[in-house]
Amino acid sequence: MKKSRPDFTKPIVTKHELNLRKLLALIIHDCRKSRTAIAEDMEAISGFKVTVSMLNLWTAPSRAETRFPAVLVDSFCEATADDRLRRFLLGSQLCGILEVGESVVRVSRRLAERRKKVRGINGCAT
Repeated sequence: MKKSRPDFTKPIVTKHELNLRKLLALIIHDCRKSRTAIAEDMEAISGFKVTVSMLNLWTAPSRAETRFPAVLVDSFCEATADDRLRRFLLGSQLCGILEVGESVVRVSRRLAERRKKVRGINGCAT
């Protein structure tokens, strides 16, 4: 039996897109800025027109015809001072690799601080 092709002309909200909308809403809610301030900051950072109405459309679960544009990911993260959107877009495998790298950096910094303290105690020049 032949499978029918999906109809991409009809807007639908997939599970992944619904999760994205929920995440955007959560980040906006957790941000100390108002939606107006977030929209203004995103516009200033990106150079693209961003309004509160657009933020509302991008977070509304029922608005399949409006999708958050990828070109605004960086400005959204910067305006909200929150990296969760970037991490969500990476996916679990790449996010795991990123977390390993971040752990290595933290451990390296701690070791460097300890070495510096030991050198200071021993009176050695750094």
